[in-house]
Amino acid sequence: MNGAGTILFLSLVASTEASVHLSLAECVPSPDLVHDLVQIELGPGRVVDAGAALEVRTACSSELLRIFISQDRPMRDRVVEDIAERRIARVDVDADGGSRLVALNIVELVNDVTSVQARRAFVPTTTPTVATPIPAVASPGLRGRIGAAPSVRFLQGPAFFAIGARGRVDVDGSWWTVSLDAGVEEANANVALGALTTRAVSTSLTAGLRWNVAERLAMVGAAGVRGG
Repeated sequence: MNGAGTILFLSLVASTEASVHLSLAECVPSPDLVHDLVQIELGPGRVVDAGAALEVRTACSSELLRIFISQDRPMRDRVVEDIAERRIARVDVDADGGSRLVALNIVELVNDVTSVQARRAFVPTTTPTVATPIPAVASPGLRGRIGAAPSVRFLQGPAFFAIGARGRVDVDGSWWTVSLDAGVEEANANVALGALTTRAVSTSLTAGLRWNVAERLAMVGAAGVRGG
């Protein structure tokens, strides 16, 4: 099992080792030494004279040496250009050890590009379609409602009606319901002996069975107590 795993690992690594061609500018010191150092670091056969998968280019300015790799990559309906680049100050390039510094930056740049290519090889180009299962029947959990409204209570006596407000709290389960109701009303009237004020406070508690006829329609049968 271990031997098979090692062979598979080595084959994957080898598949990401793209061939490289070096285009060294005139400001690069000791280009043959740079070529040999890169060949040693990348491995035998990686640096070729023609037909390479990666083209490493260099460009000189008065202050910088640019080392870059540019590649065309298809993206949906167009082609984009990927550019990986490193820059070295000309002062460091012209100093002692400049050839080794240039070779080291080339090797690191090639390794960065090939590692990115290896990761992209495992990314699917199209997004897979995932079917989301839809449950046939979802059992509703507890649901609550809170409401308040003005109220009018009709009376027998000097005051024909009392005006007030009531509040209600309902808690519904899948097959049962509980309701709590409370309110206050007040009536004022003038009688022979003076002014008459009537205040009524009442509350009720009911519980019963609930049948869900439709999504927003239910039948309820309940019983309870009311006091005030």
